[in-house]
Amino acid sequence: MQLSLFDWRPPAPPRAVRPARRDEAERSMTAALHVAPDPRR
Repeated sequence: MQLSLFDWRPPAPPRAVRPARRDEAERSMTAALHVAPDPRR
C-alpha cells in the first residue's frame, strides 16, 4: 500500500500538551509537599 504525500499527517505539535502536563506536575508536586514534607529535614 502506497500513501500519497497528502494522506500523511504529521504528529500534533507538543506545544498544546506541555502547559497542561506542567500544570499537573506542579499541582501534584505541591500536593505531595503539603501532604508529606521532606523526610531529610
